[in-house]
Amino acid sequence: MGISAASLRSFHVHGCDGEHVTLRCPHGTTISIQRAMYGRQLPSLEMCPSYARSATLSAAEAAKAAAQKLPIDENTNCDSPTSLQKMLDECQNKRHCQVQVHTQVFGVDPCPGTSKYLEVKYKCKPSQYKGRVACDGDTLRLRCKKNHRLAIYTAMYGRGQDGSLECPSNIPQPHNECRSASALQRIIQQCQGKPRCVLEADSGEYGDPCPRGTRKYVSVIYTCGE
Repeated sequence: MGISAASLRSFHVHGCDGEHVTLRCPHGTTISIQRAMYGRQLPSLEMCPSYARSATLSAAEAAKAAAQKLPIDENTNCDSPTSLQKMLDECQNKRHCQVQVHTQVFGVDPCPGTSKYLEVKYKCKPSQYKGRVACDGDTLRLRCKKNHRLAIYTAMYGRGQDGSLECPSNIPQPHNECRSASALQRIIQQCQGKPRCVLEADSGEYGDPCPRGTRKYVSVIYTCGE
């Protein structure tokens, strides 16, 4: 798996209590945690059934209940508040990491008596990447050196919360973000895997996602890979 493929894909991994969860990214990229949840939000019959047990069931009784698809008394609305921060501490910006799925790792037990699991969503971010912005009416040119190709990490058209820094305006601008739903896919189609591409910052290309009078821009974060 090369940079071009890994930079776009979101990875989902999970592990049950007592197991280990492993995150890894290919050469030239590092882990970027998007979401993490340690607890339980699905019943045992749907996630980690081999560890399905409650404070009132023995291991044998829990196994029998799971085999017969019997309801188990458990909390399916629990999430450790330290889940995301723990995964950021352990894995963010690394190429490889392994985390044990255990209450002691994540601190206070969010739902005593309920078996838990860890779910993580992450992307592989290019270790070295560039950011380019073009305000409405301008042209954005992306180019890689010889024998290298564009790998788009993320892209948007509209205006973000940092819009006053990217494309300042004398007219008061909305505080809320407004982003084109089609911009990322269109920019990927135009640029991904190519040695160079040209993008126009224009609502005619991506639609107008913002209130009238908003000064919009195209923003692309990318790297060049072989």
